[in-house]
Amino acid sequence: MAKALSGEKISRATDILSEDNVTLRKPTYDEWETYLSFEDFVNLHGVRLIAHEETVEHEKFIGTLDQLWVLTKSCGLDKRYCKCAEFLNTPILNDVKTGKGIYPNYRAQVAALAYADLSHLKLKDHVRNTMILHLNGTDRGWSVKFYGPEETAKAYDR
Repeated sequence: MAKALSGEKISRATDILSEDNVTLRKPTYDEWETYLSFEDFVNLHGVRLIAHEETVEHEKFIGTLDQLWVLTKSCGLDKRYCKCAEFLNTPILNDVKTGKGIYPNYRAQVAALAYADLSHLKLKDHVRNTMILHLNGTDRGWSVKFYGPEETAKAYDR
């Protein structure tokens, strides 16, 4: 995913890190399909990366945010499928999921990350917009759920 965010072009023959984070290997077919879905989302939305794979702390919670980014373009899909137009040009904390769906507890997870100490990123304001990017087997390859400041606060307070 980091390569898609850096703009580096890769192919199915490009080596990726193995689970041991030391050795290199070729991606599986499913991993390649997931990468292409992620790349599609990034390109459609004109993603501008702020942070990637950052470890953050909040009170007794330590976690890793997948991405903190800004969407600079609307993908043009009907808002039943993607509400990106409501979240343009503002920092959004994203978590990528590759399982079977977007579950309610994921909202609390991204809310906790949004309320973590992000001061080292030197942002103007607190990040209160969050999202879950689900990379899946749909025709489009991805689905997304956005949460505004009120929804993020409600999930955090649970």
